[in-house]
Amino acid sequence: MILKRWSCFLLMMLVTAAHAQNAEQIVNQTMQEYMQKNQVPGAAVMLIVDGKPSSYYYGYADREAKKPVTKDTIFELGSITKLMTSLLLAQEVDFARIRIKEPVTKYIPTLPATFGNISMRSLATHTSGLPFKIPINVNTRAEWEKYAADWKPAQGIDVQYQYSNIGIGLIGQALETVTHKSFNQLYRSKILEPLGMQPIALTVPKNLEEFYAKGYSLKGQPVPPETLGLFPAAGDMKASAEDMGKFMAAAIGLPNTPESIFYPMRMTQSAYVEAGDTDLGLGWQIHEMTSNNVKALVNDKNALVLQTVPVNVVYNDPTFNGNALIDKTGATQGFRTYIAVIPGKKTGIVLLTNRRSSDNDIVIAAREILFKLNGIS
Repeated sequence: MILKRWSCFLLMMLVTAAHAQNAEQIVNQTMQEYMQKNQVPGAAVMLIVDGKPSSYYYGYADREAKKPVTKDTIFELGSITKLMTSLLLAQEVDFARIRIKEPVTKYIPTLPATFGNISMRSLATHTSGLPFKIPINVNTRAEWEKYAADWKPAQGIDVQYQYSNIGIGLIGQALETVTHKSFNQLYRSKILEPLGMQPIALTVPKNLEEFYAKGYSLKGQPVPPETLGLFPAAGDMKASAEDMGKFMAAAIGLPNTPESIFYPMRMTQSAYVEAGDTDLGLGWQIHEMTSNNVKALVNDKNALVLQTVPVNVVYNDPTFNGNALIDKTGATQGFRTYIAVIPGKKTGIVLLTNRRSSDNDIVIAAREILFKLNGIS
C-alpha cells in the first residue's frame, strides 16, 4: 500500500513538472516572437493558472545600462489605471456614497449643465459621448472649464461606445470631491495597502526610483516618464511586476482577496452595456468564450480599442459571467501593457513591456499564452 501511494505521488510530481516545463516553453516561445517582432527591450509576464502563480522576466528595464527586468521593475500601466479608478468608484457605490446611475454633475457641481445627462455608469463604460482626449492647447483647469462650457455631445448619451480618457478622468475628480482625498491617498489606502502592493500609485517614491523602467517609443527611442496632466485617473498609475500579480489575483477573486476589494471588483466586471460584440464593465471589456469566437479572440478581431461602435443594449440588471474573458489594454508613449482574467478558471495573465508596440500584438501574444495553458481552442 505504501509503495502504491509513493508511486502515485511520484507520477503526480512528474506530471506537474512536465506541465510546468511545457508552460515555460509556451511562454518563452511566444514572448521571444513578440519581443523580436516589436523590438521590445524588456518584459514581465505574470501568470495564474488554476490558482497557481508563476512569473517570467525578459530583457532589459534599461537597454543602455543593460539593467535586467526583475519582479521589482516598475512599469507605467497606461489605461490599466482605469481598472483601478473604476474599482475605487465601485467601492464608493458599495459604501452608498455614489450612485452609479446618478449624473456626474451631482458629484462635480462645477460642471456645465450639458454634462447633466451623463451618468457615472456612462463615464465608466465609455458611452458618455465625451471625446478620447482634450485638445493639446487645454492644459490648465481654467482652460478645461472653458472647453467644457463650450462642449456639446455629437451624439446622445449611451448610444455609442467612444473610448474617453476625459470620462475616466472625471470619475477621478468625482472621487476626490466625494472622499476629500487625493488620487494617491485613495489608491494607496483603498487598493494598494489592502492587497499588500507597494505605495507607488501615480508617482514613484524616491526610494523606488531605481526600479523604474525606461520607456521606449514606437521608433525605439527613450522617452521621459508620462503624465496625463488634468486627468491622471485615466492612465498615470505605475506598478512593479510583482505587485501587478497581486492585483491580478484579486481580479480573479482568489482566496484571501479582501472583501473591500472582492465585491467591488465583481461589480466592475459585470456587464452594463453591449457594444458591437463586446460587453462593457466598469473599465473592463468582457468577451463571451464560445467555440465560435475563441479564434477571433486569439487574433484580437473584436477588440473595440479606439473605435466608435453603436451601443446595442444597456442592461437594467448587470450580470457577472465568471467564464468570460475579462480584459484591458494599456499604453503610454514608452510602455505597452495588458491584463486578462477568466475568474471561473482561476486563471489570468499580466503582460508588461517597456516599449510602445502595435495595439494588437500584445493582446494576441498574451491571449495565445493564456488559451494554450488552459486548453482553450
